[in-house]
Amino acid sequence: MDEFQRPETPGVQQAPEPRRRRRRRIIISLVAVLALALGGAGFLVANLSAQAGQRAEAEASAASASSSASARASASAEAKRAADNAASVAQASSDAEEARKAAEREQAQAQADSENKQMEARGWTSGGNQMYFQYLDHSKFTCGTWNCAVLDVVSMAPNGCLGGIYVAVSIDRGQGSIGSTNEITAGLPAGKVARVKLEDTSNQGDGFQITKMNCL
Repeated sequence: MDEFQRPETPGVQQAPEPRRRRRRRIIISLVAVLALALGGAGFLVANLSAQAGQRAEAEASAASASSSASARASASAEAKRAADNAASVAQASSDAEEARKAAEREQAQAQADSENKQMEARGWTSGGNQMYFQYLDHSKFTCGTWNCAVLDVVSMAPNGCLGGIYVAVSIDRGQGSIGSTNEITAGLPAGKVARVKLEDTSNQGDGFQITKMNCL
C-alpha cells in the first residue's frame, strides 16, 4: 500500500477537499469559460467587420457605377445637344440659302416680265431666254423662187448671243405641218437685230410657225 494513501475506514466519510484547491479549480474553470467567450466574441467581431467591409465595398462599387452611368448620360446628353445645335445651324444656313435663291429668282422673273412687256409694246414676241422675234410684212420683202417668210430676231441677254441665234420653223399647210426649215444668224451682241429668211423649197406650204429658238 502506498504510504501516502490512507486506508479507508468503513462507515467513515472522507474529509472535505481543502478550500484553496476548490478555489483554484473554480478560477481555472472561469478562465476557460472567459477564454471561450472572448474567442467567440473575437470571431463575431471579425465576422461583423468583414461583413461591414463587404457592404462598404459593395456600396462604393454601386456609387462608382452610378457615378459612371451619370457621367455617361451627361456626356450623351451633351453630345445630343451639340448635334442638335449643329443641325439647327445647318438648317438655318440651308434655309437662308434657299431664301436667297428664291429672292434672286423672283427678281429675275420680275425683270423678265418687265422686259417682255416693253418688247411686246414694240411689236416683238418672246422666243424664251430673252430672245425675241417679229415677222416682217410681205410688202417689205420678196421671196423669189420659193415661198418664204422673213423675220427679225434679237437677244436682250447681257452677253447677247455671240454664237448666233438658231431659228427653226414648221412649214404649215392648213392645220398641219408638211415640213420644216431652219437658219442660224451671225453672232449677236445684246440688242442687235438680225434678219432671217426662211424658205419653203416644196412650195406646198401656206405659212410658217416658229418651233425653236436657241442662243448659241
